[in-house]
Amino acid sequence: MNFNKVIYSFERNGIIGAVNVIFGKLGIKYRIKNAIDSRIYWLGKQIKKITLNTVQSGPYKGMKLSNDVFWNEKDISSKLIGCYEKEVQEEIEIMQKIYNKKYLINLGGGEGYHAIGALKSDLFKKIIVFEKEDVGQKIIKKNASLNNLENNIIVEGNSTKSFLSTNVLSKINLEECFFLIDIEGDEFEILDEDNLTKMSKSNMILEFHENQDHNYKNINEKFINLLKKHFKIKFITTSSRDLSKFKFLEKFEDIDRWLLVSENRPVLMSWIICVPLK
Repeated sequence: MNFNKVIYSFERNGIIGAVNVIFGKLGIKYRIKNAIDSRIYWLGKQIKKITLNTVQSGPYKGMKLSNDVFWNEKDISSKLIGCYEKEVQEEIEIMQKIYNKKYLINLGGGEGYHAIGALKSDLFKKIIVFEKEDVGQKIIKKNASLNNLENNIIVEGNSTKSFLSTNVLSKINLEECFFLIDIEGDEFEILDEDNLTKMSKSNMILEFHENQDHNYKNINEKFINLLKKHFKIKFITTSSRDLSKFKFLEKFEDIDRWLLVSENRPVLMSWIICVPLK
Protein backbone atom coordinates (compact mmCIF):
# COMPACT_ATOMS: atom_id res chain seq x y z
CA MET A 1 0.00 0.00 0.00
CA ASN A 2 1.22 3.51 -0.87
CA PHE A 3 1.19 5.20 2.54
CA ASN A 4 2.15 8.54 1.01
CA LYS A 5 -1.37 8.73 -0.46
CA VAL A 6 -2.88 7.84 2.89
CA ILE A 7 -0.85 10.55 4.62
CA TYR A 8 -1.70 13.11 1.93
CA SER A 9 -5.42 12.30 2.19
CA PHE A 10 -5.27 12.56 5.98
CA GLU A 11 -3.65 16.00 5.75
CA ARG A 12 -6.20 17.09 3.14
CA ASN A 13 -9.45 15.56 4.45
CA GLY A 14 -8.64 14.24 7.92
CA ILE A 15 -9.38 10.73 9.07
CA ILE A 16 -12.24 10.37 6.55
CA GLY A 17 -9.83 11.00 3.67
CA ALA A 18 -7.35 8.45 4.98
CA VAL A 19 -10.03 5.80 5.53
CA ASN A 20 -11.43 6.32 2.02
CA VAL A 21 -8.00 5.77 0.48
CA ILE A 22 -7.58 2.58 2.49
CA PHE A 23 -11.03 1.43 1.35
CA GLY A 24 -9.94 1.97 -2.24
CA LYS A 25 -6.73 0.02 -1.79
CA LEU A 26 -8.72 -2.85 -0.30
CA GLY A 27 -11.15 -2.87 -3.23
CA ILE A 28 -14.04 -1.53 -1.17
CA LYS A 29 -16.25 0.76 -3.28
CA TYR A 30 -18.04 2.44 -0.36
CA ARG A 31 -16.80 5.94 0.51
CA ILE A 32 -17.54 8.07 3.57
CA LYS A 33 -18.69 11.59 2.67
CA ASN A 34 -16.46 14.35 3.97
CA ALA A 35 -17.70 17.85 4.79
CA ILE A 36 -17.18 19.17 1.25
CA ASP A 37 -18.99 16.19 -0.28
CA SER A 38 -21.96 16.74 2.00
CA ARG A 39 -22.02 20.46 1.15
CA ILE A 40 -21.96 19.75 -2.60
CA TYR A 41 -24.80 17.22 -2.34
CA TRP A 42 -26.85 19.71 -0.31
CA LEU A 43 -26.21 22.46 -2.85
CA GLY A 44 -27.25 20.14 -5.65
CA LYS A 45 -30.61 19.60 -3.98
CA GLN A 46 -31.10 23.36 -3.63
CA ILE A 47 -30.33 24.01 -7.30
CA LYS A 48 -32.68 21.25 -8.40
CA LYS A 49 -35.49 22.93 -6.47
CA ILE A 50 -34.69 26.40 -7.80
CA THR A 51 -34.30 25.37 -11.44
CA LEU A 52 -36.96 22.64 -11.49
CA ASN A 53 -34.30 20.40 -13.05
CA THR A 54 -34.07 22.64 -16.13
CA VAL A 55 -30.81 24.01 -17.59
CA GLN A 56 -30.69 27.77 -17.06
CA SER A 57 -28.12 29.09 -19.55
CA GLY A 58 -25.87 28.34 -22.49
CA PRO A 59 -26.62 26.44 -25.72
CA TYR A 60 -28.56 23.78 -23.81
CA LYS A 61 -30.86 26.22 -22.00
CA GLY A 62 -34.30 24.74 -21.42
CA MET A 63 -33.21 21.10 -21.40
CA LYS A 64 -34.88 19.08 -18.66
CA LEU A 65 -32.89 16.54 -16.64
CA SER A 66 -34.20 13.67 -14.57
CA ASN A 67 -33.12 13.05 -10.98
CA ASP A 68 -31.34 9.88 -12.07
CA VAL A 69 -27.53 9.91 -12.18
CA PHE A 70 -24.93 7.20 -12.32
CA TRP A 71 -21.66 8.76 -13.42
CA ASN A 72 -21.13 11.71 -11.10
CA GLU A 73 -23.53 13.07 -8.50
CA LYS A 74 -21.33 16.08 -7.77
CA ASP A 75 -21.71 17.96 -11.07
CA ILE A 76 -25.50 18.27 -11.29
CA SER A 77 -25.42 21.91 -10.15
CA SER A 78 -23.02 22.98 -12.90
CA LYS A 79 -25.18 21.14 -15.43
CA LEU A 80 -28.39 22.84 -14.33
CA ILE A 81 -26.73 26.25 -14.17
CA GLY A 82 -25.56 25.57 -17.73
CA CYS A 83 -21.81 25.93 -17.35
CA TYR A 84 -20.82 22.26 -17.25
CA GLU A 85 -18.05 21.81 -19.85
CA LYS A 86 -19.04 25.27 -21.09
CA GLU A 87 -16.05 25.37 -23.42
CA VAL A 88 -17.16 22.17 -25.13
CA GLN A 89 -20.73 23.44 -25.52
CA GLU A 90 -19.47 26.63 -27.13
CA GLU A 91 -17.07 24.83 -29.46
CA ILE A 92 -19.84 22.52 -30.67
CA GLU A 93 -22.05 25.53 -31.36
CA ILE A 94 -19.31 27.46 -33.17
CA MET A 95 -18.20 24.50 -35.27
CA GLN A 96 -21.76 23.67 -36.27
CA LYS A 97 -22.34 27.20 -37.52
CA ILE A 98 -19.37 26.69 -39.84
CA TYR A 99 -19.64 23.03 -40.87
CA ASN A 100 -23.30 22.12 -40.18
CA LYS A 101 -22.82 18.38 -39.72
CA LYS A 102 -25.98 16.29 -39.69
CA TYR A 103 -25.16 13.67 -37.06
CA LEU A 104 -23.62 13.88 -33.59
CA ILE A 105 -21.91 10.62 -32.65
CA ASN A 106 -21.31 10.66 -28.91
CA LEU A 107 -18.96 8.01 -27.52
CA GLY A 108 -19.24 7.85 -23.74
CA GLY A 109 -22.65 9.44 -23.36
CA GLY A 110 -22.96 9.37 -19.56
CA GLU A 111 -26.47 10.62 -18.80
CA GLY A 112 -26.79 12.27 -22.22
CA TYR A 113 -26.09 15.88 -21.22
CA HIS A 114 -24.31 16.89 -24.43
CA ALA A 115 -26.22 14.59 -26.74
CA ILE A 116 -29.68 15.69 -25.67
CA GLY A 117 -28.62 19.30 -25.13
CA ALA A 118 -27.24 19.56 -28.66
CA LEU A 119 -30.39 17.98 -30.06
CA LYS A 120 -32.62 20.24 -27.96
CA SER A 121 -30.75 23.24 -29.37
CA ASP A 122 -31.30 22.09 -32.97
CA LEU A 123 -27.56 21.82 -33.54
CA PHE A 124 -28.00 18.36 -35.12
CA LYS A 125 -30.73 16.42 -36.86
CA LYS A 126 -29.88 13.04 -35.34
CA ILE A 127 -27.87 11.82 -32.36
CA ILE A 128 -26.24 8.43 -31.91
CA VAL A 129 -24.94 7.75 -28.40
CA PHE A 130 -22.66 4.93 -27.31
CA GLU A 131 -22.77 4.24 -23.56
CA LYS A 132 -21.47 0.97 -22.14
CA GLU A 133 -23.36 1.04 -18.83
CA ASP A 134 -26.96 -0.23 -18.92
CA VAL A 135 -28.05 2.27 -16.28
CA GLY A 136 -26.55 5.08 -18.35
CA GLN A 137 -28.44 3.95 -21.43
CA LYS A 138 -31.71 3.98 -19.47
CA ILE A 139 -31.07 7.47 -18.12
CA ILE A 140 -30.22 8.81 -21.61
CA LYS A 141 -33.51 7.44 -22.92
CA LYS A 142 -35.38 8.89 -19.96
CA ASN A 143 -33.83 12.33 -20.43
CA ALA A 144 -34.59 12.18 -24.16
CA SER A 145 -38.22 11.39 -23.35
CA LEU A 146 -38.44 14.28 -20.88
CA ASN A 147 -37.48 16.61 -23.72
CA ASN A 148 -39.70 14.89 -26.33
CA LEU A 149 -36.64 13.89 -28.35
CA GLU A 150 -36.78 10.11 -28.12
CA ASN A 151 -37.46 9.78 -31.86
CA ASN A 152 -34.24 11.59 -32.82
CA ILE A 153 -31.74 9.73 -30.68
CA ILE A 154 -30.33 6.21 -30.98
CA VAL A 155 -28.70 4.68 -27.92
CA GLU A 156 -26.09 1.98 -28.47
CA GLY A 157 -23.94 -0.03 -26.07
CA ASN A 158 -20.19 -0.03 -25.59
CA SER A 159 -17.95 1.57 -28.22
CA THR A 160 -15.22 -0.83 -29.28
CA LYS A 161 -12.50 -0.50 -31.90
CA SER A 162 -15.00 -1.74 -34.49
CA PHE A 163 -17.66 0.84 -33.59
CA LEU A 164 -17.63 2.34 -37.10
CA SER A 165 -18.78 -1.03 -38.46
CA THR A 166 -21.91 -1.23 -36.33
CA ASN A 167 -25.20 -1.39 -38.22
CA VAL A 168 -26.17 2.15 -37.32
CA LEU A 169 -22.88 3.79 -38.38
CA SER A 170 -22.10 1.62 -41.40
CA LYS A 171 -25.10 3.18 -43.18
CA ILE A 172 -24.02 6.79 -42.55
CA ASN A 173 -21.71 9.03 -44.53
CA LEU A 174 -19.00 9.85 -41.96
CA GLU A 175 -18.35 13.18 -43.67
CA GLU A 176 -21.71 14.29 -42.24
CA CYS A 177 -20.69 13.34 -38.68
CA PHE A 178 -19.45 15.23 -35.65
CA PHE A 179 -17.79 12.96 -33.07
CA LEU A 180 -17.86 13.88 -29.38
CA ILE A 181 -15.69 11.40 -27.48
CA ASP A 182 -15.23 10.95 -23.74
CA ILE A 183 -14.22 7.35 -23.07
CA GLU A 184 -11.91 7.65 -20.06
CA GLY A 185 -8.61 6.88 -21.80
CA ASP A 186 -9.90 4.24 -24.22
CA GLU A 187 -9.27 6.77 -27.00
CA PHE A 188 -5.71 5.45 -27.17
CA GLU A 189 -7.02 2.07 -28.29
CA ILE A 190 -10.17 2.94 -30.24
CA LEU A 191 -8.83 5.87 -32.27
CA ASP A 192 -6.20 3.94 -34.19
CA GLU A 193 -4.80 4.68 -37.65
CA ASP A 194 -7.56 2.80 -39.44
CA ASN A 195 -10.46 4.50 -37.63
CA LEU A 196 -8.93 7.98 -37.83
CA THR A 197 -8.45 7.54 -41.56
CA LYS A 198 -12.15 6.71 -41.92
CA MET A 199 -13.07 9.70 -39.70
CA SER A 200 -10.67 12.13 -41.36
CA LYS A 201 -13.48 14.15 -43.02
CA SER A 202 -15.49 14.36 -39.79
CA ASN A 203 -15.28 16.91 -37.00
CA MET A 204 -14.32 15.72 -33.53
CA ILE A 205 -13.99 16.93 -29.96
CA LEU A 206 -12.07 14.55 -27.75
CA GLU A 207 -11.74 14.72 -23.99
CA PHE A 208 -8.06 13.90 -23.65
CA HIS A 209 -7.21 11.66 -20.73
CA GLU A 210 -3.50 12.30 -20.88
CA ASN A 211 -1.57 9.73 -18.92
CA GLN A 212 0.11 11.61 -16.07
CA ASP A 213 2.84 9.00 -15.63
CA HIS A 214 6.02 10.38 -17.21
CA ASN A 215 6.79 6.84 -18.43
CA TYR A 216 3.87 7.21 -20.85
CA LYS A 217 4.98 10.54 -22.30
CA ASN A 218 5.87 8.95 -25.63
CA ILE A 219 2.43 7.31 -25.84
CA ASN A 220 0.73 10.68 -25.37
CA GLU A 221 2.93 12.32 -28.00
CA LYS A 222 2.45 9.45 -30.43
CA PHE A 223 -1.32 9.74 -30.12
CA ILE A 224 -1.30 13.50 -30.67
CA ASN A 225 0.94 13.13 -33.72
CA LEU A 226 -1.46 10.54 -35.10
CA LEU A 227 -4.31 13.04 -34.74
CA LYS A 228 -2.23 15.72 -36.49
CA LYS A 229 -1.75 13.37 -39.42
CA HIS A 230 -5.49 13.58 -40.15
CA PHE A 231 -6.74 16.80 -38.50
CA LYS A 232 -5.94 20.37 -37.67
CA ILE A 233 -6.04 20.34 -33.89
CA LYS A 234 -6.14 22.76 -30.99
CA PHE A 235 -6.39 22.26 -27.25
CA ILE A 236 -8.94 23.90 -24.97
CA THR A 237 -9.31 23.64 -21.21
CA THR A 238 -11.62 24.79 -18.44
CA SER A 239 -11.70 28.59 -18.33
CA SER A 240 -13.53 31.25 -16.32
CA ARG A 241 -17.08 31.18 -15.00
CA ASP A 242 -19.11 34.38 -14.57
CA LEU A 243 -21.63 33.76 -11.81
CA SER A 244 -22.71 37.39 -11.47
CA LYS A 245 -25.34 37.00 -14.20
CA PHE A 246 -27.33 34.40 -12.26
CA LYS A 247 -29.79 36.23 -10.02
CA PHE A 248 -30.81 33.02 -8.25
CA LEU A 249 -27.23 32.61 -6.97
CA GLU A 250 -26.93 36.06 -5.38
CA LYS A 251 -27.95 34.91 -1.90
CA PHE A 252 -25.47 32.01 -1.84
CA GLU A 253 -22.19 32.42 0.01
CA ASP A 254 -19.06 32.84 -2.10
CA ILE A 255 -17.74 29.40 -1.26
CA ASP A 256 -21.08 27.81 -2.19
CA ARG A 257 -21.26 29.58 -5.55
CA TRP A 258 -17.89 28.18 -6.56
CA LEU A 259 -18.73 24.72 -5.27
CA LEU A 260 -21.85 24.88 -7.43
CA VAL A 261 -19.80 25.10 -10.62
CA SER A 262 -17.23 22.50 -9.64
CA GLU A 263 -17.16 19.58 -12.08
CA ASN A 264 -15.37 17.39 -9.53
CA ARG A 265 -12.31 16.74 -11.70
CA PRO A 266 -9.10 15.27 -10.25
CA VAL A 267 -6.92 17.47 -12.51
CA LEU A 268 -7.39 20.31 -14.99
CA MET A 269 -9.08 18.69 -17.98
CA SER A 270 -8.29 19.41 -21.62
CA TRP A 271 -10.08 18.67 -24.87
CA ILE A 272 -8.71 18.34 -28.39
CA ILE A 273 -10.66 20.07 -31.16
CA CYS A 274 -10.19 18.32 -34.51
CA VAL A 275 -11.24 19.52 -37.97
CA PRO A 276 -10.24 17.86 -41.26
CA LEU A 277 -6.97 18.89 -42.87
CA LYS A 278 -8.67 19.05 -46.28
